[in-house]
Amino acid sequence: MRVHLFVAAITIAFLTVPMTAQERDISMSNPKSGSINTNTVSKAQFNIPVNQEAPVIAYSSIEIVAPVEAVWKTLTDIENWPVWQSAVSEATLLGDLASDTEFVWKAGGLTFHSQLHTVEPFQAVGWTGRTMGVSAIHNWQLSYQDGVTTVAVSENLSGFLPWLMRRKFRKDLQVGMSKNLAELKAAAEAPVVSGNDSN
Repeated sequence: MRVHLFVAAITIAFLTVPMTAQERDISMSNPKSGSINTNTVSKAQFNIPVNQEAPVIAYSSIEIVAPVEAVWKTLTDIENWPVWQSAVSEATLLGDLASDTEFVWKAGGLTFHSQLHTVEPFQAVGWTGRTMGVSAIHNWQLSYQDGVTTVAVSENLSGFLPWLMRRKFRKDLQVGMSKNLAELKAAAEAPVVSGNDSN
């Protein structure tokens, strides 16, 4: 029981989602024409790429029917994470949105410290984190075309516990990543839906 609680705490630290979430498919929206000029963003370069040798790695992506500016704003407005991320109760950015800036946030009743390593507006954002002997690299890449923003996320967990319990960590990481993307999609698309309804 204690081991399961510990794994849950670790996953909350790096996923910002509760471990009771059920695994589910990501809903992919059909591309729609946007009201602004389309601009496909080239593949971003991260200052700290995901560690391919880590015992636990997960990848996922989702299509969001919203301008890349709206998705970027939602994702990088760290202090507003509690508004759309169900597991986050508090988040504070300790400086500007820039590489090397740290931020502190709470999830599942625990406090965590992370540091941004890459900030490329409308293209990529990534951060690192460490807690209880487990380290993480969490990278997000955005691209936009024809009214649809595609968000691709990758993450790895390193350390003794992820190595020892890699099967459970992998499963929990993938489940959490899917839920996190679904929440981002709902939050970023909300203003678009609201605007359309008002016409």
